[in-house]
Amino acid sequence: MQLQHQHQCSSSSSSSRLRQLDVGSAAVALVVGLLPTQLFYAFLYYTDVPSLLFLLLTQLLLLRGSTYAAAAAGAAAIGMRQTNAVWVTFLTGAAMLQDVLAHPAAPASRAKAKDAARSSSSQPQQQGG
Repeated sequence: MQLQHQHQCSSSSSSSRLRQLDVGSAAVALVVGLLPTQLFYAFLYYTDVPSLLFLLLTQLLLLRGSTYAAAAAGAAAIGMRQTNAVWVTFLTGAAMLQDVLAHPAAPASRAKAKDAARSSSSQPQQQGG
């Protein structure tokens, strides 16, 4: 009785494997029939996931302020797909804009400090001459 039950279980699992194999084979046949170029260029589509991973990592690192690590991740993203140069440029520009908007007075105060230093260093020369 147990042997018969084991035989039924093993035959049902092998028939389910055959069904899965048939479905997989049918899917491959369908893809080759409908999209024949995908058979030869499928390796190009495999870069989507790593490419997106490096782009998202670039964004995360830029948000955290790690510019050198973000540059490395952006270079890896461009290495995966050259069209990612557009996205890396966009992400870098957005991070720069966010930094400028977050600290609008910093460049102006530096310029004022330089002007003040120049005027203070030039005043004694004018008075002494």
